[in-house]
Amino acid sequence: MQLIQEKPHTVPLFSITVWSLWYHRNKSHLQEPSLPLVKIAGFAREYLRSFKIQDSQKSHFTGSRYPSQKLWHPPPRECFKTNYDGAMFDESNEAGLGVVV
Repeated sequence: MQLIQEKPHTVPLFSITVWSLWYHRNKSHLQEPSLPLVKIAGFAREYLRSFKIQDSQKSHFTGSRYPSQKLWHPPPRECFKTNYDGAMFDESNEAGLGVVV
């Protein structure tokens, strides 16, 4: 968290990496195929690069036949959004919690 506070531009890469680790853990727990841990850092960088490219290529229709679109704006730099998810596994009497910042 200190690195993110010192270098806020790392928040998107950190978020994708943490989500990928959480996803891998859930898939592994269910014994389903998932991306190997050694490939997660590369996947996160490529995903972020792909997202930035797609986002920069979007064009918005501005004709009067359709209502104007409300565009999403990121929160101020000093704010962070978190998303939580939890699961309980009756068979093993275990629980899991995932957090994405």
